[in-house]
Amino acid sequence: MNRLKVGFISLGGSNFDTECAKLILAESIRKIKTIDNVEIIPIEKLVTNLEEVNEAIVKFKSVNVDVLVVQNGTFAWGGLIVNIAQEFNVPILLWAVPEPSFEGGKPKLNSLCGVNLNSSILTKMGREIKFIYAESTEEEFLKSMSRFLRVVETINLLKKTRVGLVGYRVPGFYNVVFDELALRKVFGIEIHHIDIAEVFARAEKVSNKEINLTIKEIIENYDDITGIPKVKLEKFAKLYLIFREIIEEYALNGLAVKCWPEFISLYGLAACSTLSKLTNGGFPTSCEADVEGAATMLIQKYLTGKPPFFADLISIDKAENTALLWHCGSAPFSLAADDAKIILSEGIARGTGLNSRFPLKEGAVTIARLGNIRNKYRMFITQGKAIKTETNLDGNSQEVKLESKVEDVLNTIIYGGFEHHFSVIYQDIQEELIELCKLLKIEVVIV
Repeated sequence: MNRLKVGFISLGGSNFDTECAKLILAESIRKIKTIDNVEIIPIEKLVTNLEEVNEAIVKFKSVNVDVLVVQNGTFAWGGLIVNIAQEFNVPILLWAVPEPSFEGGKPKLNSLCGVNLNSSILTKMGREIKFIYAESTEEEFLKSMSRFLRVVETINLLKKTRVGLVGYRVPGFYNVVFDELALRKVFGIEIHHIDIAEVFARAEKVSNKEINLTIKEIIENYDDITGIPKVKLEKFAKLYLIFREIIEEYALNGLAVKCWPEFISLYGLAACSTLSKLTNGGFPTSCEADVEGAATMLIQKYLTGKPPFFADLISIDKAENTALLWHCGSAPFSLAADDAKIILSEGIARGTGLNSRFPLKEGAVTIARLGNIRNKYRMFITQGKAIKTETNLDGNSQEVKLESKVEDVLNTIIYGGFEHHFSVIYQDIQEELIELCKLLKIEVVIV
């Protein structure tokens, strides 16, 4: 993966302590260099006039910076930020540094006021910004900076993302219909359509050698495959190989699969276990041809590097303030509870399916859903802790003790008309999702 190119510039003015600002600048560059997966392109002197700004612009353009970090070493003339903003359509982080002291009867830096000036100018220019007020030596500074740069990297990855849509929506799921051009315009995500007939046609060309090798791999993935007929294992392996071939051939990052009814009625096998193995292997795959659900999964994966769980909300417990999330057996098996057996089951689709059966592990989670309403995108976000799940449902179950009142979460979903699929990731990424939506000018609904 290419490193994120971060343009760094510190602005100043001669009426303040420029020598102090220069020391802060040098330390700031050193600190940013410690952030993983970042290539910093620094302007190593305090920039105080338009000539120096224009030199910086040339340098940043020569390497196509992905993001700009604009520090106010001191208060600076507002024309400097205007020239910078006019030349770059990339995210801008404004950084104010605290006053070192108030000796001498006036502020040494007046950095915060300088950022206030620049933030007002940029907002009036229609630009979204990120703001940090901290010394570079503060732990919170590195956390906040790293989080923001991960968000920028995620936005850049989305612009290069290709999702394979296998079939179209399943019968009656009108709420997961999406606008392909809007998805491309807002996120940069490209959809590649794959007819289900193409999948079935490829099934005739898979070699027995590949099938047998994949069956061995499948057996290693599960703790229990008792009673599963060989013909079903062969169909599982074949379908997995077909999807991997499609992913490679069309350079896809994820899939949205119309997993019923055709796979059940024509192929003779529900695709749940195949989707489980694909997501576990780093290719987020949504059920029921939910493209925006797949986009949510990919956003979470890009932000964390972890596999998400694609699920329905099927029950709540008001007394315990818990929500029960479940799906048919497409969860990645790396998310299984520590003491759980990972079982290959036939219980889904009236015995015609193969699915991964296990409860999910405990841990902090972020539940999200990218969707659209009245031709506008929005993101639903809530948080909680996945706890030990006692329900014995076929498929995958996850009980989450929510941070917010469970009735409020449910009412927001129902009265807000949110889609009935959610993506769950084992990490607190609420702030990252908020920043991502802010940069993309998407409404955020937090409960």
